[in-house]
Amino acid sequence: MSAHPQSDESLLKRRARYFFSTDRRARHEVRAFASTIGAMGECAVVGGMLRDLCLGGNRAFRSDVDFVAAVEDLAEFDKAMRGIGASVNRFGGYGVKLDVWHVDVWPLQRTWAAREGHADVTRLQDVLCTTFFDWDAVLYFPSSGEVSARRGYFEGLRNRILDVNLLPNPNPMGNAVRALRYACMWEASFAPRLACHVDRQIAEHGWETLVNTETRSFGTHHLRWFDPENLVRRLKAGHRGANVAVVANASRRHRDGPDDELAGKPSRAVDSKGTKTLLGSRAAQTRSGVRRTWRGCPQTETLL
Repeated sequence: MSAHPQSDESLLKRRARYFFSTDRRARHEVRAFASTIGAMGECAVVGGMLRDLCLGGNRAFRSDVDFVAAVEDLAEFDKAMRGIGASVNRFGGYGVKLDVWHVDVWPLQRTWAAREGHADVTRLQDVLCTTFFDWDAVLYFPSSGEVSARRGYFEGLRNRILDVNLLPNPNPMGNAVRALRYACMWEASFAPRLACHVDRQIAEHGWETLVNTETRSFGTHHLRWFDPENLVRRLKAGHRGANVAVVANASRRHRDGPDDELAGKPSRAVDSKGTKTLLGSRAAQTRSGVRRTWRGCPQTETLL
């Protein structure tokens, strides 16, 4: 990514605008869904899709698209959702399986943080304060092609530092699993609050529970590549206020890992320090040299 935040925002705009302007890979059905929602109130894409477009581009993005909508007539909205075969999702919104894509949408009033009293959510920009991960605190408005993000958003992505945005959430263990997946997929380091959160979840539930949760919830599996004892030692640095570089252990043999399901099929190697390096088909330049990135994307679920 660019070294200039404005350039990063411009890049995201171009990628998101392309997604909503092309019919390739059936993206037109997501555009049509946005138009349906937009007829009832302004809507925006939030979170995971935009993060993945920043980090991997349109060719890498294959996951769900999450929307939030500023609708005034909830009864009309509910009727419209039932009319297109939507089902209520776990966190107060609706999920819709289109022919190719899956989309989720939340009216502002029913976002989890608003319902539980953790945030005052009266306009779309307020959603930027309600996501668990700071990497999800970004909006794209299909009607205008504009982007809105929390201060420091693009810097955090550029530096690959993942942090907590709003700590209260309905799925703390699931978010610990996602954090570890992002560490593998995007070579993310954890800011202190997130490191402490993941450490607490491991202590409370046990490592194998997190591994089994990932196995049940995702088609690609990354947590089994971690050495849990080494990981916990690393996470303790978060309690001392330090960022934590989360690196999977290379000593375990690669059997049927996640590569088969990732576009670009990255290979694995061991660097001079004995830690696993994820070698993809693209390299993002950093000041310290070359950072390798996955071309595949994690399954997204933006907790609102």
